[in-house]
Amino acid sequence: AMQWVREPFNGSIRSDARFLERYALAVLYYSSQGEDWVTEQNWLTGASECNWFGVAGCDDDGRVQQLNLSENRLRGTIPEELVLLENLQVLDLSKNEIDGSIPTWLGTISPLEQLELQENLISSNIPSYLGSLVNLNFLDLASNSFVGGLPTEIGRLSQMSILSLYNNALTGTVPFTYEDLNGLRQLYIDGTDLVGPLPLGLCELPLNRFYSDCGEVGCTCCSHCCVNGENCVPTEA
Repeated sequence: AMQWVREPFNGSIRSDARFLERYALAVLYYSSQGEDWVTEQNWLTGASECNWFGVAGCDDDGRVQQLNLSENRLRGTIPEELVLLENLQVLDLSKNEIDGSIPTWLGTISPLEQLELQENLISSNIPSYLGSLVNLNFLDLASNSFVGGLPTEIGRLSQMSILSLYNNALTGTVPFTYEDLNGLRQLYIDGTDLVGPLPLGLCELPLNRFYSDCGEVGCTCCSHCCVNGENCVPTEA
């Protein structure tokens, strides 16, 4: 990546911030085996990074705001250099072969509103520093190999609308702080090893979709009850 940024066409980039973002994206390309991606249109060319496949949005200054490389055969860990995408609002790396853990730097990208890492190979605890992402409204970590308990800090995310954690090896109970997710509309915790009791206030949230393994968590307000994350059926109104 460092050698690539020395290419003559990168010398025309006058903004230090954009130069660093191109470097960060180049690191992502090399570290996730970009030559094997399904689509790599315009990557590592002289074209504006805003025209690279998957860079779904930039601001008026050409800073990357949305990165969507879902179902594109990315492999490996999420590189720390992506912290240089300081204006990132949407990060979607779902349905790839990402492994390792969620990097610490993600908790510092304060503009982040949507984080989708579902259907990967991530195997770690769900980190507490995600609770620092005050603008996050959509978090999908489903169908990975996350272990351990749910971090209480997620309850700080007052903008959260959709929280999807199903099909992971999560244990323990749902923290009482999740009662404070007043904007939550959809919650998916089926196919985990979570148990009850649920926080009483959780059933008072304006949830229109709430999936769980009802028998294990003792859910009386779920919209759908599942058995080990499968055979989910609607509950009676």
